[in-house]
Amino acid sequence: MIVSVLDFDNLNFEKTSYNYSTSKLYTVLFTIELSKRFKGDGVIAHVVHPGI
Repeated sequence: MIVSVLDFDNLNFEKTSYNYSTSKLYTVLFTIELSKRFKGDGVIAHVVHPGI
């Protein structure tokens, strides 16, 4: 299992090489936050991760 670390100072992968698992983690976290923000508006947010 590949574990990713959140580095909020390097969101654009400028300091390190691109990391697929990190980008997927950011996508999952973004979708969770989107779902929370629009919960009462009838908006449903989905995210798909091929490895889960």
